[in-house]
Amino acid sequence: MSGPTRVDPDSFYGELKSEGSELREILWPLAHLTPRERAVFVEYHYWNTHMKLIAESHRISLGRAYEILYRAEKKIASSRTQEKKKGARG
Repeated sequence: MSGPTRVDPDSFYGELKSEGSELREILWPLAHLTPRERAVFVEYHYWNTHMKLIAESHRISLGRAYEILYRAEKKIASSRTQEKKKGARG
């Protein structure tokens, strides 16, 4: 049994832009991944692509876009924790 196949998402999906290639030829690297690995790969690519578009539309770097996202996630998590504490008291 061979080890896991490493796939670079940018080069993998870059193949979609070329003409004349069949979808099966493009997707073959995903065939040997477990369902969980495929899900992680697809989710990573989804977020990576959308974060690039968000960064471009706001004219900020990709790193800055992720920084803003993580800061917002921390605030949301903190707010939820406070709401749970209030609910437990009241």
